[in-house]
Amino acid sequence: MINPFGKPIEQLEEDDLNILIKEETSEGLYVEYKEDFPTHLAKIVASFANTFGGWIIIGVDARNPRNVPTSFTGINIARDPKDRFRHICRDNISPVPLFSSKLIVKSSDPEKGILVIRVPESAYPPHITKDGRIYRRNMEGSDPVGETDRHILERLFEKSS
Repeated sequence: MINPFGKPIEQLEEDDLNILIKEETSEGLYVEYKEDFPTHLAKIVASFANTFGGWIIIGVDARNPRNVPTSFTGINIARDPKDRFRHICRDNISPVPLFSSKLIVKSSDPEKGILVIRVPESAYPPHITKDGRIYRRNMEGSDPVGETDRHILERLFEKSS
């Protein structure tokens, strides 16, 4: 999996996020930006785990034609975002994929933060969402794609053996 920061998630600081703006890192196979928690977050997590792994950054404004970050607006941290993310995964994905997360509190507004999540490629796919679907990432867009190809499904199951 590509690491856009060049350092482990545990070492990330607020300034490291600016690399994404400076390098114009767009959404795609390895990165997903969200302004807040989307309703389809479990699909995104499962798709990263079922494919090559990736990074989800919540609290980012990337609403532009190229899907590159323009600013880090942050999310309210009063409701522990890390705990919220953990519960979304636990309640909506089976088996729950491995992940690590870091909440970076904004220096300009200590009530807001950016949640950075690293989801590695899973050794135990497929990860199935609550709606009974298997999602994988593709380069055509940032949306997860439901899997219907039997050959791919067999390869996912073989990988976990």
